[in-house]
Amino acid sequence: MDPRFQHPFTCVIAIPTRSGKTVFLNKLLTHARVMIHEPPEAIVWFYGEYQPLYDQMFETLGEIIRFVEGVPQSFDDFIDKSKRNLIILDDLMSETANDKTISNLFTKGSHHKNVSVILVSQNLFHRGRENRTISLNTVIISFYSKTLETRRK
Repeated sequence: MDPRFQHPFTCVIAIPTRSGKTVFLNKLLTHARVMIHEPPEAIVWFYGEYQPLYDQMFETLGEIIRFVEGVPQSFDDFIDKSKRNLIILDDLMSETANDKTISNLFTKGSHHKNVSVILVSQNLFHRGRENRTISLNTVIISFYSKTLETRRK
């Protein structure tokens, strides 16, 4: 069994705030050739709040990655079907919970459009119309809990 992420995949990373989600993803993307079978050729990172680490990621990964604020009406303009695409939805928990476009990425877009999707959330059980559909169509779920004392260190 190959332990690497298998493109195209769907993934939810649900970890409390300030627990290193962006740092984890930076490492995953930096080492994508080792961590992802058939690594992405185009990455679009949709975010809720800009983070300085994005500049470092762009320096490391170059033109393969671009950062976009918010959630688009359609992802079609961001997907190049001739390439292996990765879409990351970071810190958009409230925006994605009721968005049919997001659940369509998990149910249809991933396999039909050559897209892997990573949804980054602070809460695996956040309420929303589309969250159940997203979770049922997620191949990889990564979550852990950190105690308050651990976070303070």
